[in-house]
Amino acid sequence: MPRGIKKENLPTKLCVTCKKPFTWRKKWERCWDEVTTCSKRCNAARRTERKSKVSAVCSTGGECGKREQSEKRRKINPILGNLRGGSKIGRPLQVNGAQKQTFSTSVALLVFSELVRYELFYKSTEDLIRQTALYANQYGFHRLNLPNKRKNDPVLHWCQAVLKENPKADVIPHWSLKNQYAGSPEKTFQRFGKFCQSVHGYGVRECLLISGGGKKRKSDLSTLHCLRMAQRRKQSPVRTMKIGVAFNPFFPEIGDFKAEKKCLRGKLETGLVSSVWVQIGSDPERLREGLQFLVEECKRLELEEVIFYGSILIPSNTILNQMRFRPWNGVFLSEEYLSSTENANKITMKVIEVLASFGVRILVESRLGRQEDAQTMGELLSSHTKASNICEEIKE
Repeated sequence: MPRGIKKENLPTKLCVTCKKPFTWRKKWERCWDEVTTCSKRCNAARRTERKSKVSAVCSTGGECGKREQSEKRRKINPILGNLRGGSKIGRPLQVNGAQKQTFSTSVALLVFSELVRYELFYKSTEDLIRQTALYANQYGFHRLNLPNKRKNDPVLHWCQAVLKENPKADVIPHWSLKNQYAGSPEKTFQRFGKFCQSVHGYGVRECLLISGGGKKRKSDLSTLHCLRMAQRRKQSPVRTMKIGVAFNPFFPEIGDFKAEKKCLRGKLETGLVSSVWVQIGSDPERLREGLQFLVEECKRLELEEVIFYGSILIPSNTILNQMRFRPWNGVFLSEEYLSSTENANKITMKVIEVLASFGVRILVESRLGRQEDAQTMGELLSSHTKASNICEEIKE
């Protein structure tokens, strides 16, 4: 339980199986809105009941039962149902006034599925495979990022699993030098080199390299030092990969922001950086200042091919509660942002506008476990001027 928060103040729900109340738990902090049962036993009972109902429909309804199931699946996916069920690419789609907003959201999701990246959230390889299938089949999303949150995560195995499930996937794994620590800077660098060599064989061409948060060891290898080691070693397998680095323009203290800019400048000067990934934040002006610095540095160093990515959250009550009680390390969100989903949506739209004005691509760091989350994301993207223009062009 988060420090300073009394247990009786934590959110509660009613279990859909046993109808008894249960309280928020740490293991549900990323998926609280999706949780409907209080235990594995109740969840298993619900699944058994659901399977028996489906079997009954199939056995008694014949073709009628199949049609009913098909209609149910269409209702489960209202966002993309009109596009995928009623029209094919290249065939005009009739849109009336009542469907205009849903259509705009649907087109935004369809268009931005090729422009936006999505960071997956999972606790096991099986969960990762399920999410990969969900994002590909239900939303048509193939550009996926795989975070490295825990010590010795099997990142290589995860890349294999995702590409086996979805060969079309464009995977960018994250590599935390802290979580993949091998005993010394040299051994940690060699371990990263072996990973680059192996994952390159699976068709993965880019990796987001991060130092890792929390307390540092004296012998930890930072991203900057790792890049400088690769710069000196011309034959290192690290040089076969495109390397992305992180940048946080939202530090509240001026001294911290200056140190961050100095560190980024050093990374860019190695000439090995292919992309820069901007941290999540809620201050559009600080974001604008940081992106302006980034553009000027790339221009000074004549790095014309560096790609910029900016992270956003899809606001929901679950995300806001998590950021209030257990905020992510290095993420700075204002009280206004955390006050309500309405305010968070407004601020997110302003952030997207700033990102778009600098030609920054978007990385969504929220789990799209519910249709409401995908709906919100579509509305945020379609509300943007460029998204709206794209929607108008497609409708015409």
